[in-house]
Amino acid sequence: MGHRLFERSAKTWRLTSAGQALLPHALAMDEDAGRLAGALTGVEAVARGTVRVVATDALGVSLAGPLAVLHRENPSLTVELLATSSVLHYRVGEFDVAVTLHATRLPQFSTTQIAHSTHRVYTRRDDPQPFRRESDLEGIDAVGYVPELMDFPEMQFLTNLVPTARTVFRSPNIRAQQEAIAAGVGVGVLPAILGDTDERLRSVLPEKLSAQSTYWVTVSKAVADTLPVRLVLTRLTNALDALPGVEVPDSTAR
Repeated sequence: MGHRLFERSAKTWRLTSAGQALLPHALAMDEDAGRLAGALTGVEAVARGTVRVVATDALGVSLAGPLAVLHRENPSLTVELLATSSVLHYRVGEFDVAVTLHATRLPQFSTTQIAHSTHRVYTRRDDPQPFRRESDLEGIDAVGYVPELMDFPEMQFLTNLVPTARTVFRSPNIRAQQEAIAAGVGVGVLPAILGDTDERLRSVLPEKLSAQSTYWVTVSKAVADTLPVRLVLTRLTNALDALPGVEVPDSTAR
C-alpha cells in the first residue's frame, strides 16, 4: 500500500498513524464480508474478535458476569476486562471501551454519559455507634484514599461528607477500603453498588450523607460501529441499569 502500517516497540507491534487511519475501514470491510457470506449461506453474521473493556475498580467485578456471558452467546467473541481507577493514557490498543469517572475530548474517541452513581457513608453492620446525627461522626476514624493518588474529584467524597474524620487507613483501591470498613477500622465512603450489596456493612445517615458521581463511556472511534463493540455497549448499559445505586438516563437505556 506504500505506507508503513505497523511499528515495533520494545514489547509489541503498534499501529502507525497510517495504520490507525486505516483500521476502521479494515474492520468495516471485515463486517461487510461477514454479511455477504451470510447472505449467500443464510447464516446470520456473528460477532468475532476481541473487545477490551476498562472499568473502574468499583464496577469491574459487577460487570464481569454480564460481560463474560457474551462469549457464551457469541463463541467467536472474546472480552478482556481491566478494572482500574487510574488515569488512562488513551493510547491505541489500550482499550476499545472504557467506563470511567471522567470524560475525554480527544478527537479519536467518543465520550458520553452512561450512568449516575450514588455514594454513601458506611460502617460495619455490628458497629455499636447508632449515628443518629452528623455530629456523632466528629473526629471518627475513617478509611479513605492516599492523597497523592487521588486522581478524580469523586475521591474527595470522604472529606466533603465527613470533614472532621481522621483517616487511619488509606488505599488507592476501593475494594481494599471496603474490606477495611468491614473489618471495623472506621467509616468510609463507598459507591452503593458495593456498600448496599455487602451484608457486612450498613449505611450511615443515608438520607443526609450521600453524593453523586457520573460514569462516562468512552469508545475508540475506530471500532465504535463494529458489531462486537455494539454488543458490549448494550450489555454494559443493561448491566449498569440493574445495579443498586446506579441510574441510567432514559436516553442511554437500550
